[in-house]
Parts: sequence; C-alpha cells; structure tokens
Amino acid sequence: MWAVLGSGDVAIAGTAERLSLVRLYDGASDLGEVRADGGGAFLWPAAPPLPDGEHALAAMSIDAAGNSSPVSATVAVIVDRTPPASPVIDSPAAGSVVQERRPSVQGRADAGCRVRVYDTGRLLLETAAQPGGDFAAGSPTELVDGEHSLTATCTDGTGRVSAPSLPVVFRLLAVAPSSPIVGARGRIS
Repeated sequence: MWAVLGSGDVAIAGTAERLSLVRLYDGASDLGEVRADGGGAFLWPAAPPLPDGEHALAAMSIDAAGNSSPVSATVAVIVDRTPPASPVIDSPAAGSVVQERRPSVQGRADAGCRVRVYDTGRLLLETAAQPGGDFAAGSPTELVDGEHSLTATCTDGTGRVSAPSLPVVFRLLAVAPSSPIVGARGRIS
C-alpha cells in the first residue's frame, strides 16, 4: 500500500507489547525509538520530517527482558512536497476577441488535479484535468463585454496548489456593432 503525502510530517502509530521499546525503521535506516504506553499504543512523530521520496516504514519492539520481536510488515509512503506545475490556458487565446458570453476555457495541467480558473482574480470555474492533463470547461456565468484576464491554478490530491498560470487577456464583444446609417445628400428626383 502506498500513500502519497504532501509533507514529510509523518506520524508513525501502532501497537506493540505494553511498555515495550519500539524501534522504527525506514528500510534499513534506524529512525529512532519510542516507548509503548500501558495499553501498548505508540506514536512517533517523525522528527526531523522524512525527506522527499519513497519510504518503507516498519517497527520492532523490545520487551523489558531484552527480547526483540520480528520486524513488522512495512507501510510504504511517498513524500512529495513539490507543488504541481502551473496550468497553461490555451483557449481563449491571448489577444483574441470572443463573441460567446459563456466562453469555453481549455488548457493543460498536471493530470488529475483540480483546475480553478479566475477572471481578474474572481473564481470563474472549476474542473478536473483529464489523465492526459487536458482540461476544458464552459463558463457557468455570462461574462460582460470588455477585457478579461484569465489565470488558473492546479490543486493536487494532497492539497498543494500551484502558482497561478500566466494571465491570458482577451476581449469579449458579444454585442454586434450597430448598423451604419446610410443617408443621401443633395437632390433626389
């Protein structure tokens, strides 16, 4: 079983013989020890935090007579503190003129992350990036004519949020201009 953690703040908890000394391991590395309480429960807050990467955590206990238990089964975790990459907004294109009041926003982000698109700092829509990283969603609200500046963020499964994307500025012009007025000068016969 693997667990992906957004920080190295891993607390290792379990049960052992009551009041025994519990030695904790990350693979072959000795992490330290903690004493089980009167009910046999132990809790070791990883200090210092585990570094980024894969870890195979296990424990063994030593009773008051010095007898050691076999090493427990391992629990595998991945510590990954790296935030997701900033999304890229592909559409609407920067500098474009859009006529649809509920424009579709399309782009790329880390696969599976939650993409939030903002219009001038205000949340416009949320969607999920597909397994290939693509995302697309239509605006749930109508936008007003004028300039709009879209940015996006990506939130991964551990709650880490990317830096905002580069802004994409476009102009919404949904109202067609008025027809010109044609007149004649001079005499009409």
